Amino acid sequence: MGKRDKKTGKGRLDKYYHLAKDQGYRARSAFKLIQINKKYNFLEKSRVLIDLCAAPGGWLQVAKKYMPSQSLIIGVDLVPIKPIPGIITLQDDITSDKCRANLRAELKHWKADVILHDGAPNVGVAWIQDAYSQCELTLMALKLSVGFLTQGGIFVTKVFRSADYNNLLWVFNQLFKSVEATKPASSRIVSAEIFVICRDFIAPKKIDPKLLDPRAVFKELNAGPSRILDILHPEKKRRHREGYEDGNYTLFKSVSAIEFIDSEDPIKLLGDVNQITFDNEEAMELRQHKYTNEDIRTSCEDIKVLGKREFKDLLKWRKKIREWEAEPEDEDKAIQEELDRLVQESKTKTKKLRRKANEKRQKSVVRMQLNMITPADIGIESNKTGELMFDPKEVDGTEASIIGMIAVALDKLRKGKGELAELDALDALDESDSDNLDELEADMDNLYEEYKERRAERDAKYAALKRKAEKMEGLSEDVAVDDMEVDSISKGNDTDLSDKEEKIVEQDQEQSESGDAKSNTLKRKAEEMDESSDDTEDDDIEIVPKADESEEEMWDANASDEDEEKMKKAQTYGLTTAEAITLAQQLVNRQKTTGSLIDDGFNRHAFNDRIGLPSWFLDDETKHNKPNLPVTKEAIRVLRERMKALNARPIKKIAEAKARKKMRAVKKLTKLQKKTEAVAEGKDMTEREKADVIAKMVNKAATTKKRQVKVVVARGTNKGNKGRPKGVKGRYKMVDARMKKEVRALKRADKHGKNSKKQKR
Repeated sequence: MGKRDKKTGKGRLDKYYHLAKDQGYRARSAFKLIQINKKYNFLEKSRVLIDLCAAPGGWLQVAKKYMPSQSLIIGVDLVPIKPIPGIITLQDDITSDKCRANLRAELKHWKADVILHDGAPNVGVAWIQDAYSQCELTLMALKLSVGFLTQGGIFVTKVFRSADYNNLLWVFNQLFKSVEATKPASSRIVSAEIFVICRDFIAPKKIDPKLLDPRAVFKELNAGPSRILDILHPEKKRRHREGYEDGNYTLFKSVSAIEFIDSEDPIKLLGDVNQITFDNEEAMELRQHKYTNEDIRTSCEDIKVLGKREFKDLLKWRKKIREWEAEPEDEDKAIQEELDRLVQESKTKTKKLRRKANEKRQKSVVRMQLNMITPADIGIESNKTGELMFDPKEVDGTEASIIGMIAVALDKLRKGKGELAELDALDALDESDSDNLDELEADMDNLYEEYKERRAERDAKYAALKRKAEKMEGLSEDVAVDDMEVDSISKGNDTDLSDKEEKIVEQDQEQSESGDAKSNTLKRKAEEMDESSDDTEDDDIEIVPKADESEEEMWDANASDEDEEKMKKAQTYGLTTAEAITLAQQLVNRQKTTGSLIDDGFNRHAFNDRIGLPSWFLDDETKHNKPNLPVTKEAIRVLRERMKALNARPIKKIAEAKARKKMRAVKKLTKLQKKTEAVAEGKDMTEREKADVIAKMVNKAATTKKRQVKVVVARGTNKGNKGRPKGVKGRYKMVDARMKKEVRALKRADKHGKNSKKQKR
C-alpha cells in the first residue's frame, strides 16, 4: 500500500506548521501570539493570565515561555487539554456559571492581567451563520472576562470580519481606553480572522446588561435611505461604500414612462434608474405625443450618460405632459368658490365696519367724560351707521348662487332702505379717516416715548447715555448763549453798554490777561528750574526728573479749556473712525479726489424728506438705513493702535498724584537753589568749604525722612479711648500693659525653646 499524505488545503502545511513542529509547539497558532506580543509587549509584564478556548494549548506554551516565573496561568476549554507543567487547565464551557465558579476558586483574590481568547465555533454550515456564532462567542468571552480582569488589564481576542464586527468594536470601546485591530503574519491571508487588542480596562463599577447581551448588541437596524446621485450637481458626488441592494444582481434598472410622469420625486427616480421605457399602450401614446421629440426619446434610452441639460429637458417634458393631462375645473365648482369668496369678503367688511364704529363710540364716551363734547353728538354719530347693502346671513354659501345674491341686493335697493344707510356710513368713515389717522400717529408717538422710558429704566447704560446727551445739549445751549452775549458786546449792534458795564468788561479782560501772564511766568520758571537742575554739579543724585508738558499743563488754568476745545475739534474734524481714516488714506494716495467724494455724497439717502415723520421711524432709519463705507485693514490697525495708546495713559488720579509730587520737588528744588546761591555768594568761607556745605545741603534734600509712628500707652485718659488720642498728630499706635506682658512672654518662650534644643544636641 502506498503512503497516505496529509491534506494541504489552504496551504495548511506552510512554514509556520513546520516551525511549530520543530520548536515543540502544539499548534501553528502559537506564532500568532508570539507576533502579537512582539508588537505590544504585554506578556513580560503580566503575573496572572487566563486563556479561554485554549485547546490544544499552543498559546499556553507561549505564555509559559514569555511570562515571569511563578506566574499564574489558567487554560479553559470544552475539550480536555494535555497537561503542561506549571499551568492549570480546566474543562468547562465558558458560557456557563460553573466555569465562572471554578475560575474564581483557582484565582482566589487575584485578578487577571491578561485574558486571551482564540476560540471559534464549528464552521461549515453557512458563512453568515458561522460569522455570527463567532462574534457571539467573542461577546460571551468578554462577558466572562470583565468579572476577572484587573483595572488596566488587556483582553486579546480573535474576531471574524463580518457585518457584526463594528458592533463588537463599539462594545470594546465602551470598556477599554485603547482598542486596536491587527493581523499577524502567521495568520493566513485567505482567512477572515483578525485579532483585536483591547488595552487599559476601565473596570466600571456597574455595567449595563444590554452591553453584553448578543440580542441587544447584534440587533438588526433598519438601514437608512440609500443615497441617490444628485443629477443636477454631479460634481458633488461622493463614494458611499454601502454595498448593493438586496436582489439587485444586474445593477440595471428600468422604469416605465407612465411611472416617471406620475412620480412625486422625479429627480430621485432619474438618479436611481438606467432607462425609461415605453412598453405599454399608455406609454406608446406618450411616445407619439407632440411634446415627445426625438431628443427626449434618445435621452430615455440611457439615463446614466446624460448631462445636466438633458436632465432639465426631461423634467420640462414631464411638466408639460402633466399640465396637458390636467382636467379643466368644473364650471359649477368655480362659481361656488367665487360665491364663497364674495361671502367671506362681505363678512370681513362687516366686521371691520362694526369694529370701527365701536372704537369711535368708545372715543366719544371718553371725550364726553373729559367735557370735550356734548352728549347730543353721540346720538348723531350713532345714527350714521346704517345697515349694509345686503346681509351675508341671507345668502347660503352651499346652496345659493351669484344670481340669488344679486337678487337679494336688488330687492333691498327697491325697498330704498339699504342704499342711503350704506352711503351715510361710508361718508362718515371717510370723514373720520383723517382724524383717526392723526390720532393713531399721536398714539404711536406716545407709545414710543413710553417704550423708551421703560427701556431707560431697565437698561442702566441707555439711561447713562441719555443723561450724557441731555447734559451735552444743555452745555451746548449755554455755550451758544454765551457766544451770543459776547458777539452782542463786541459788535454793539443790539444794545449800548453803559460806562459801568464797560469797566466790568475791561476788568474781566484784564483779569484774564493777567491770568494768562501768570500762567506763562509759571511755565517759564518751571523751565528754568529744569534747566538749573540739569546743570547741577552732582550728577550722581537725580532730584527731579524732567517735567512733561501734559503734567505742566495740568496746573494751567486755561489748559483744560484748550483741551476741551481740541477734543471738540477732533471729534468734529478729526480722524476718529475707520471710515474717516480710509477716506484720508485714499485722498493722500490719490485713489480718490475731492470731486469723486462730492459725487459719492449724492445717493438715495441724500434727499430723504424727514419732515413730518414720527420719531420712532426716524430712530429706526438712522440706525439701519445708512450707506456702508468701505474700510481697509490699515485703517482698523491705526485706530486700534490709537486706542491702545489711549488705554496706556494713566488715570486722572495717578496723573494728579505725579503732578503733586513733581510740584513738591520743584518747590524743594527752588528752596535749595536759593540756599545754595546764598552760600555761594558768601565771602566768609573758602571754595572748598562752600562745596562741602552745598553737598551736605543736597544730600539732606535728597534723603526723605520716614514718618515715625508715635506709641501711645493706653492709660489715664487714653484708657478705653476708641478714637484718636488728644494732642497726637500723624500716625500712632495704641499699646497697653497686657500687650507688653504678652510680648515678653513670647520672648521667654522663644528663648526657652532655643535652650532646650541646644541641650538635646
